[in-house]
Amino acid sequence: MASWSAAWLHGCMAAWLHGWLACLDVKMTAGIEGDFPIRMVADQDRQIAKALGLIDQDQPNHVSVPITCRAVFVIGPDKRLRMSMVYPSSCGHNFEEILRSIDSLFMVESWVVGTPADWKPGDDVMVVPSIPKKEESTRFPKGVTRVALPSGKDYMRLTPHP
Repeated sequence: MASWSAAWLHGCMAAWLHGWLACLDVKMTAGIEGDFPIRMVADQDRQIAKALGLIDQDQPNHVSVPITCRAVFVIGPDKRLRMSMVYPSSCGHNFEEILRSIDSLFMVESWVVGTPADWKPGDDVMVVPSIPKKEESTRFPKGVTRVALPSGKDYMRLTPHP
């Protein structure tokens, strides 16, 4: 599985100077040395934010101008949107969840599996329902475990991390 570090992370700030100073604050409080780890894009005229519908009318800034929502877009190497997360401006990002999701996207790109909620790299993964039982042993040599469900159905199958 590829590491999330193979992904390119970019930030986009509508209020460039204010946002850049905030990045410096984050860098200092997080103990980050050297360059800021995320490339930043200036959106001073807010054209990117407007085009993506990221203006939060309910959260004006100090001069009563609506500020942008906090959004995350994961674009695959094929330039298709793979994931999007939009937070109101009043709610911070959960970077662990973003990185966990990117790890999952990298893994499912190579394996026909899914990742359950709260999955972490190294945890068991789910065999997708479209995989027939007769192919389990060849596709998943580490074995497959069926989860006992109240319905009695056996569609929930787990396999060790590929």
